[in-house]
Amino acid sequence: MAAPGPQEMRLRSALTGADQGVIGDASTEWWRIGNLLDQISTALSRAADNDEKIGGQTGPAMGERLRKAGTDMSHMSGLVHRGGESLDRSSALITDAHAALLRLDTDQATTVPADPGTYTPPIGTPTQQDLDAQRAHHGKVVAHQQQLQAREEAARTWNDRIDQVYTHEIAVMKSIHGIPDPIKDEPPTMRTSTGGGGGDRPGGGSTATLTRFGGRPTDGDDDRDPDRGDQDDPTTEVRPPRDEDPPVITPTPVPTPTTQVPDAPALPQGPGAPTPQAPAGPVGGGAG
Repeated sequence: MAAPGPQEMRLRSALTGADQGVIGDASTEWWRIGNLLDQISTALSRAADNDEKIGGQTGPAMGERLRKAGTDMSHMSGLVHRGGESLDRSSALITDAHAALLRLDTDQATTVPADPGTYTPPIGTPTQQDLDAQRAHHGKVVAHQQQLQAREEAARTWNDRIDQVYTHEIAVMKSIHGIPDPIKDEPPTMRTSTGGGGGDRPGGGSTATLTRFGGRPTDGDDDRDPDRGDQDDPTTEVRPPRDEDPPVITPTPVPTPTTQVPDAPALPQGPGAPTPQAPAGPVGGGAG
C-alpha cells in the first residue's frame, strides 16, 4: 500500500483518540440534566400559583420570586439541551468520519497501487518489447497518481467537514458557558505560596496572584512594612538583569585660569646692551 498523502495523514491525526462513545455518554448526561431542570421549572411555577391562597404581602412576593426562579430554570434547561444537541452532532460526525476512513482502508476501489518508480530505458535502440514495457510503466504511473489524488480529495472533504462542524459546535459551547476568550495582550499571572504556618487558609501560609512583570500581590494577605517596599516580600518576582547600553560619561571641562600672568620685562636694545647668557649649569659642575 502506498504511503498516505498529507490530507489523509491530517484526517488520521484528527481521528486519533476521538471516541464517539465518550462524547455520546456526555451528551446523554447533558440531556438528563436538562430534563431535570425542566422538572424543577415546572414545580416552581406550580408553587407560585399558591400566592393568592397565602395572601397578604407574603403571597405575592413569594409568587414573584418563584416565577422568576422557574423562568431562570427554564432558560438554563434550554441552554443545557443546546449543549446536548451539540454533543450529539459531534458524536455523529466522528462516527461517520471513522466509517469513511475505514472505507478508504478496505475498499478495493480506493486502494492506491504501489508507486512504480522511475522508468529506466534500455541501452541502445529500443525494441517493440521495450516500447510496450515503457507504455505499461506509464500506465501504472497514471493509475497510481489518479488513485492517490482521489484518495486525497476524499480525505480533504472530510477534513473540511470536521473543521466546519467543530467550529460551529465550539461557538455553541462558548455561547452556553458565556466565558470570553482570554485577551492575548494581557500579561499572564502565576500563583505563588509563601509557605509557613499561620494564615487563615488550610495548611497555613498565604497565596497571592502576581502579574508577570509586577511584584505586588493582587490578593491575599499584605502585612509588609510599607516603608521597605517590596524588598522583604517573599512572593515578589525578581526580574533578571536587562542588557542596557553603558552610560555615556561626559568629561568635565578644565576651567580656564582667570589670573593674568605678567609679561617678562623687555631687554635693553642697542649698543652696550648685555648679551643674554645661557643658564648656569648644576652646582658643582665644571667645564668639560
